Amino acid sequence: MTSDENLQRLKNISERIENIYKLCDFSGNIIAAVEDKAFSEPAILMHIQICKENFEKIIYSGDDISVIFSKQTLRSFKAIKSLLNGDFGDINSALLESIVRNNLPKIKENIDEYFLGIYKQWEN
Repeated sequence: MTSDENLQRLKNISERIENIYKLCDFSGNIIAAVEDKAFSEPAILMHIQICKENFEKIIYSGDDISVIFSKQTLRSFKAIKSLLNGDFGDINSALLESIVRNNLPKIKENIDEYFLGIYKQWEN
C-alpha cells in the first residue's frame, strides 16, 4: 500500500505529464515543443524535473512501487535521470523527444491504472 503523501506525489506526476502533452499540443507536436528553447522546452524540463524529484521521494520513503511500475517503467525513470544529469543549457533534444514520446506515456498509464484499481476497490 502506498502512503497518502506518496499518492499525492503520484497524482502530481500524472498531472505534470498531462501538462507536458498540453505543451506539445500547444506547440503543434512533440518535436516542435522540444525545439522551442524559449517556451516549451524549459517548461517541459521543469515538469520532468519535478516528476523525477517526486519519484525519488516515493522510492526513498520505502513504499513498494513494484505494484505500480514494471521494471521497464522503472528504466524510464533512469532515462529521465540521465537527461537531467547534464547541463540544462545543453539538453539533447532527441533524448528529450524520446522520453516525452516513449517513456512518459507508460509512466502515466501505470499511475492512472493504479488509481483506477484503488477506485474500484473503494466501489466494492
